[in-house]
Amino acid sequence: MASSELPVKEEIVKFWESVFQKTNLTKQLMDLAVNSSFSTDADLKFELFDYGKIKITAKPAVPLGTNFMSDVFITDAYLENGRHYTGFVLPSNPSRLAAGFIGGSYQRECVVYQNWIPELKEIRSSKNLTNSDIPLNVADSYFVNLVLSEDGGRLENETVCVLEELKSKGYRMASSARSTNGIDLNHARCALRTYANYHALSIANMRRLLKSDGSYTIYHYRMKFSGRIPIT
Repeated sequence: MASSELPVKEEIVKFWESVFQKTNLTKQLMDLAVNSSFSTDADLKFELFDYGKIKITAKPAVPLGTNFMSDVFITDAYLENGRHYTGFVLPSNPSRLAAGFIGGSYQRECVVYQNWIPELKEIRSSKNLTNSDIPLNVADSYFVNLVLSEDGGRLENETVCVLEELKSKGYRMASSARSTNGIDLNHARCALRTYANYHALSIANMRRLLKSDGSYTIYHYRMKFSGRIPIT
């Protein structure tokens, strides 16, 4: 598929929102990924009104021991019209889900990907600057679903974050639990520049959120969807 034919981000976002809001896919990703290790025919097939027939496959994104707070999968979706979507999905198992909720890591991650990063990009664009001028080398977020229990005391297993899958674009994990090499000097410089840009734009955004009484505008989210289509 030529690069000009690749789906734009808005189309990808709409697709993954439809899949995860209208089906119970999140709960089945673990089984699907496990089965893919034993069979090349492990997939899920279903239909959505706007997309027709869809086939979903999933496989572990990283070796055991390199994923710490989430179960990470590379999830592919194949459509009848020839479109092929790839997503980076992070549904969490119960024990890690509990630890993440107590520490607030999942809540913060949802806010960062869904609101904070887009706001930083807006600030950059408002100054007529691009990613070439102030790089923010962060994977795009396609769908974030933070599902709180009815009593608000825990996160449900439907909590999921779908991110841009970078491995197929040539990126790789330079440092992991199984590697002692670390990263080279050029990549270290790239990482530090990105951190610096992130913090500089974050300070600019904090100033924009500063209220007249000296406090800051704080985000509160409660995202929960219903009406899912069971997948068998």
